[in-house]
Amino acid sequence: MGFVALSAAFLAPAVWRRVILYRTPVSWAELKSERGRVTNFAHYLVGVLEQFDTVDLCRGLQPGKGVWASGTDASGRVLAELEVYEVVVVE
Repeated sequence: MGFVALSAAFLAPAVWRRVILYRTPVSWAELKSERGRVTNFAHYLVGVLEQFDTVDLCRGLQPGKGVWASGTDASGRVLAELEVYEVVVVE
């Protein structure tokens, strides 16, 4: 649900006060190459992750509007807060 909520907040920012992404992968694009994933990509528009990723959407929001709580990597491992910050803000 994190990707969907983030997409909705990006497309209609006036409707959302804040989006909290709990245990959401910092990069959905990484999941394409991860073996043994549990994500079913049939729920997403074909090719959408080739155009942008969750990080791109989060960077497009107003500061403080997107909050990552326990962001994960492609394998589902919870990342340290600093790791999420480095991916979302610094890259």
